[in-house]
Amino acid sequence: MAPEWGVRDDELGPRWVGAIVLRPEPESVARARRWFRKIVAYEHLVCAVDDCELMLSELVTNAIRCGDAEGVWRVRVDWYRVGTTLRVKVRNPGRVATLRPRRAKPDEIGGAA
Repeated sequence: MAPEWGVRDDELGPRWVGAIVLRPEPESVARARRWFRKIVAYEHLVCAVDDCELMLSELVTNAIRCGDAEGVWRVRVDWYRVGTTLRVKVRNPGRVATLRPRRAKPDEIGGAA
């Protein structure tokens, strides 16, 4: 559907462009990065691909490390186009009550307890 005259793409709201459902295993991070590269190419996005890929890796890694559910569970990544930008949504069945924020020491690597 073509936008009305005078309306920019980013004013139309997010447009869903794809999703991937991942197993909670380290190999899934690379799979998410490969999908990201395909979406960037298909959508002709101009962005700092390496920086975005690093951010996606961190989000998926955190979703895998912090997810928890009884039985089989997955991590879902959705991509939305908003004008010239790409919005990423990463979800897992994390139990918020079990996650406890803590203050990391200045010389500590990572945020794991």
